Amino acid sequence: MGSPDAEPSCAPVYHDNILPAGAVLDPAYYHGLALEVEFAFRLRRDLPPRAGGYGYDEVAAAVDFLPLIEVIGSRYRDRTGLSEAELLADANGNGAFILGAPIAEWRELDFRTLRVELAIDGRIVQSACGTHPAGDPVRLVLWQANHTAARCGGLKSGDVVTTGSLQGATAIAAGSRAIGDWGRWGRIELAVAG
Repeated sequence: MGSPDAEPSCAPVYHDNILPAGAVLDPAYYHGLALEVEFAFRLRRDLPPRAGGYGYDEVAAAVDFLPLIEVIGSRYRDRTGLSEAELLADANGNGAFILGAPIAEWRELDFRTLRVELAIDGRIVQSACGTHPAGDPVRLVLWQANHTAARCGGLKSGDVVTTGSLQGATAIAAGSRAIGDWGRWGRIELAVAG
């Protein structure tokens, strides 16, 4: 979603594409199928628009931490030459979110030292530690809360905010299985139909 030196950006992922761990993906629905391990947060309560915006501690207290695998995939076979509106309608290539279990008591978690691994068919293809693009992922949830409040009526209870890839995207083929591992903070399994 962003880095310390750039303005963050955001795009929607449609409700039908927010899936639980154990999901089986249809490769015919996603072109250019790839996976990213990420840190995400789910709102426990609404954060409606208000004068002055929200502060860091207030936003942190309003969210649960979620391990998340982002599925990169497009409805278009070729995304080159598409207009900005077409890319936005395609959710900027964000095909789906696969959610781990929410964790309410996460404030002791040091995101800079949390190792996250992604294995595909039993082989580790990503091993990330201290690679979050913003350093502190909660900073991006704060930005999203204030950005959305000003433009779209705020964040709602149950909304999921993901905060960017920890180590880029790794392609996954039809018939493969993947496991994302956040250590004691969670694990996500998924499969791609053959």
